[in-house]
Amino acid sequence: TRMERAWEQLSAVFKQILPDCEVGLCGSVVQGVHDKSSDVDMWFHDPASTPLHEVAGKLELFRAQQDSDGGAILRIVETIEAARVPFIKVEYGGVKVDLSQGRLNPSGVPKGCNDRLLRALFEGDPRTRNLVRFTKCWAKAQHLVGAAENYLNSMGW
Repeated sequence: TRMERAWEQLSAVFKQILPDCEVGLCGSVVQGVHDKSSDVDMWFHDPASTPLHEVAGKLELFRAQQDSDGGAILRIVETIEAARVPFIKVEYGGVKVDLSQGRLNPSGVPKGCNDRLLRALFEGDPRTRNLVRFTKCWAKAQHLVGAAENYLNSMGW
């Protein structure tokens, strides 16, 4: 799928710009409640602790190189450092991706761990997945979600 391609290609980009970094997925893709309009939530851990604005700068340089090669598919939308979990919003090949720094969430739990637990719960009763999708769509339509605006994330609803 487009989401999988974006994940694979962005992972490769991170290996180029931060050779020692680790990358992973979290959020609705891992939970299994994503849809066509969902973004991809990706985390990266850089042992060198490169500041987020410098990572965004490295991504911008990568994008500029793509432009000069005639094949730009990366677009940096914005860097949001004031959120509870700072992140970079990008589009890669038309797929929206939120890139957060670090392996652990603010509670000290590995990113994606809660998502895998939720997926297992949703698989136990498929009706829960539909209820979650409905609630997420409703919250988005009511403009009640957005980490950048310090709202609950859609799973918070």
